Amino acid sequence: MGIRNCVDFEIGVPNVSTLMELGQILNDLKPFDDQTCRSIIRDIEEKTGSNSLNVGIKTIVTNLYASQKDEDPAGTFADAMIEAISYNNPAEL
Repeated sequence: MGIRNCVDFEIGVPNVSTLMELGQILNDLKPFDDQTCRSIIRDIEEKTGSNSLNVGIKTIVTNLYASQKDEDPAGTFADAMIEAISYNNPAEL
């Protein structure tokens, strides 16, 4: 069973709370090369002005899979994450 199927079950998992945690997830899943992952993290931090995420792992995995179909998967993933962050942390943005 792949990771995408696993997150469809109701399992209590805390939200990913920091960009450092997101970086570790990207490092573990390897959807992009290391330089691209660092660029994504920098882009998110610059656009949100924060290091906090408060985003669920299912959202992250869904955004990763959806972004792979785009012409610019890294940019699409970063934008989707920024949108998720702003939805979950409206007072911070």
